[in-house]
Amino acid sequence: GDVAQCADGIDNDSDGKVDLGDPGCANATDNNESDDPSADLRVAIVGDSYISGEGSYSYDSATDIHSGASTVNNLCHRSHQSWAYQLALGVTPQATNIGFFACSGATVGDVVGGQYNESSQLVQLSAFESQAPTDVVFVSIGGNDLPFNDIILQCLKDNCADGAYRDQVRARVLRSANAVAGLLAQVKARAPHAN
Repeated sequence: GDVAQCADGIDNDSDGKVDLGDPGCANATDNNESDDPSADLRVAIVGDSYISGEGSYSYDSATDIHSGASTVNNLCHRSHQSWAYQLALGVTPQATNIGFFACSGATVGDVVGGQYNESSQLVQLSAFESQAPTDVVFVSIGGNDLPFNDIILQCLKDNCADGAYRDQVRARVLRSANAVAGLLAQVKARAPHAN
């Protein structure tokens, strides 16, 4: 298993002190040797519209580009008003310690393969992790894999309590759950120290 920073014999925060001799270590299971843990806390945000900030209408301009003759569409709609971004700001005082990669409309396949000519969110997570270990990854994904909106429309249009339709939805949910479980394993592999 992984050895916590406060028990690995390494000066992880470059202050000349190691493990329990470092004032940043509360105990041997502490995984942040920094004297101010929140200053170094790194948070990544991965997933779909629920976590990207869709609906806030105050998007990062690079993620609100509608097709034009000279541009490439990007409707990831990342907003600093997103609940996830606001929560991240609440636990780390440095915006540079937040990797915000979520993209509206993303499916598991988009997180893995990329969307709107952006690198895949996993590739972006790896690049963020290469700068310093990621402590926390917020993930919201799966609704677009169902696709959730089709289920809602079907239920509004017809009787979604029908046994055959319920069986179809159950099968979709199971496929989506399996895809999400596989993605979470990939996220953990890209940010192995993150919770």
